[in-house]
This record gives sequence, C-alpha cells and structure tokens, in this order.
Amino acid sequence: MKKTPGGSSSEGLFVGKSHPETFPFKSLSFGSVKHTNFAAQNSDLLRDFSLNIDIDALVTGLPNHNFSDIPDLARWLENLQYRMHGRSAGEGWRISMGSGSRALIYRFRVLMLEQTVQAMVKHRDPIFVESLVYADIIPMFETICNPIGVETDAFGICAESLRKTLESWPPGKPKPKFLYTIPYGCNPTGITATTERRKEILKLAREHDFIILEDDPYYYLYYGPADRPPSYFALEATERTENGQCEVGRVVRFDSLTMILSTGISIGWASGPEELLARIERHPIGLIKALWLKHLVLSDVSVIRFPIDSTFKAWIRSRSEHHELCNGSTPSSYLQATTLTQVIANALLSQWGYDGFNDKTRSVSSLYRQKRDIFEAAMQNHLEGLAEWQLPDAGMFFWFKLLVPDSANIDVEALRDVVRRLPGAMFWQNGNSGYVRVSFSQPTKDEADKGLKRLGSFLRKEIGSAQA
Repeated sequence: MKKTPGGSSSEGLFVGKSHPETFPFKSLSFGSVKHTNFAAQNSDLLRDFSLNIDIDALVTGLPNHNFSDIPDLARWLENLQYRMHGRSAGEGWRISMGSGSRALIYRFRVLMLEQTVQAMVKHRDPIFVESLVYADIIPMFETICNPIGVETDAFGICAESLRKTLESWPPGKPKPKFLYTIPYGCNPTGITATTERRKEILKLAREHDFIILEDDPYYYLYYGPADRPPSYFALEATERTENGQCEVGRVVRFDSLTMILSTGISIGWASGPEELLARIERHPIGLIKALWLKHLVLSDVSVIRFPIDSTFKAWIRSRSEHHELCNGSTPSSYLQATTLTQVIANALLSQWGYDGFNDKTRSVSSLYRQKRDIFEAAMQNHLEGLAEWQLPDAGMFFWFKLLVPDSANIDVEALRDVVRRLPGAMFWQNGNSGYVRVSFSQPTKDEADKGLKRLGSFLRKEIGSAQA
C-alpha cells in the first residue's frame, strides 16, 4: 500500500478514524508507585517517577477502531521472550498480542485459547486437560471439544498415567491434538510442575504428536525456594530428541501482564510457531464470543445452558456470515488490547527496561510469598487436623482437602455458605469430603484469621455432632 505525503498510509481513505486534531488530549501523565519490598535495593523502581505520554504516542493510541499491535510494545515483549526463555530469532516462532478487554468477561487467555482450540481441532475432537483446571476454561472446552482429564499430583501432570492412556488408545480413533496445562501455580491446585515432569511431558508430545498449550499467568509469581523451573517453551529449544535433534514448534505459550501490572491492563501475548499463530489470527472469534453476545443481547437469556439448541446454532451460523465479529477475513481484532492501553504499557515498560521489569516481578512474587506465609499460619492455627494441603510456590491460591470422617453427615449447603465467606473461595464436593480453593492475595492477616477460624469452628461442630 502506498504512503501518502507526510508518511500516512492511503488506508486512511477507507477507514473511518478520527482526525488527530479532534482529540481533546495533548498528553497524559501518570505517577508511579514506590515499592518497598524489592530484593534489589538499588532499583530505580524504589523511587517515584512520572510517566509522560506525548501527542505523538496518543495519535497512535486514540483513533477509534484501532486494535492493532503497537510495534514497539510487540518488539519489547518479543525480546522479553528471548531473555526469559532463551528463544532466539530464526527458530520459526513469533508472538501474537491480544486482550480480553473487548469480551467484557473473558480475559485474553480464554479468548486466545479459544482461537487456538478452534484453529486446531474439529468439533468434539478429543483434547487433554489437567483434571483440575481454571474454571472459566471448562465451558469453552466442553462446547468445542471432548476434554479428557489427565491425572496430576504434587509434581505436576503424571507422565506415566498419560503414557498409559496414549499407548492404550483405541486403534483408528484420532488421538488428542493438544494438551492444556497451567504449569506454574496451577489454578486451582497451586501446583508447579517439576522440571523432570515437564521433560517427560514434552517427550510424550513429540512421540505422540500433540501440541502443548502452556497457559502461564503465574510464571512471574513464582516464589519457591529452588530456582524457577524452565518453561515448556524454553525446554523444547534445549531438550534433544532421541536422534539428537532439537525439535521446536511443539509449544504455544500464553503470557499476561495482568498479574504484574494491574487487572485493568489486559495485555497478553501468545508465543509459538509462526504458521500456527498466523492461522489463529485469521480464525473467526467463534462460538464462545457468540455465546456471550447472545447472553448480553437477548433479554430472555439469563443462563447459558449446554448443549446448545439447534436454533442458536443456526443463529451463530447467520452471524458468522454477516457480522464482522466472526468475519474470518479480518484478523482477530476483537482479541486485541486497545491501543491506548498498549501505549501506556509500552511507556511504562520502556521506562523500566528489562532490569526494572525483573525487579518489579521479584517485588510482586516476594509480596505473594509473604501473603502466602501469613495465610498458612492462620490455616495451621484453625485447620490443623481438619484439612490437608500442599504449600504453593507460585500463584495466589491454597488448595486444601477437608478431612471429614465418612460418618459425618455434614450440611453441605451450610458448609458452602461458610466457604463463600472466605476470600476468593470455591468449593468442590467429592463424596463426604470436600476441596476448597482460597485466594490469599487480598485478605489482611485479620481477615484471613477470622475466615479460617469460622471454617474451623464449623467443621469441629459438625464432626462433633456426628460422633456424639
């Protein structure tokens, strides 16, 4: 496409973007937050500074309908992958940026994962998913594919169990094309997969020809005593096959700035094979977005139910033909973070640099380690003998099993009510026992103590009544 005088593209003849002279802002200014728990005491992030965004940057970020990547930010994030995962240029990979900000509820990872799933599998194809996994992912998988749970333990995915499943797969039946995993601080279990387990799973992926979807929102929230295990994205470039070859292109990795910067800064990116990411970007948004569109637009719908009725399927097909939301000829613009958000993030990251970013992530992980220790102390005080748990070394969740005797006939609804009053809590029932996921990121020491004391008192009362 030709450039018009002044450097602008003739694309401006066809796209209805606002003229820069109409913008009400000439600059934006932000003040940084001083951090006090940095491991690096000489870090520039220990001091306050102002972040100024001038009119040239705003011209990039303010025009309407502009959901494309900011090149400087894309390059910054690509270089971050070089530094953090040891991946170099020329290996046939790239990044693709995105966000869930336009999807109202679904964040970037869910939307981008949906894109990946639909670009790789046909309806009801089998896929591997960790047996306990991020709740918002489940409806997507159940709608598009046939998810098959894989066993996990305290060390990650059980490689031997997965191998047995693959080796006993019915002849003539297509094997799963990918495995979805959250390898650091898995939500809800809090498990971080060991390096050895990761190597075993990568070996299985190569042997049985499936792709690993590495969803890693808690990668930078690792605070374990040992060095952080390498990512699957890093391992595939260093682990040799039995023939001594270095085979890459087996991993699609998902990262996010949300846990590091702010929940409101919904910027994420996928890293993986160039050909696959290009295919994902060209793929229509698909069924899950249409589900939420129906949920929001049709007033008679209050609950989305599965399976989906044939009328709604026809409605989806009609929208895919006529609505730009599902227009396969357009790159997935609704996955893109707003450019203004990207401009702000780019200015901040450029100010920090990579060393400053690493200092920031160490600060965040240090804070979460402190919050974890405070929360566990309250658990030991109030749930000793009533629950068992594994100390997480990444993320923001405790996952614990309630030790309820078979003879106890606990009022499950009353238990759910007690659990609901815990911060970020969810409850799973398994027979008479139950599992609870609790977030320790928000509550104060006093709030954690009161909530867990309430739960402990309830359990002791119920168990005591059963034994009377």
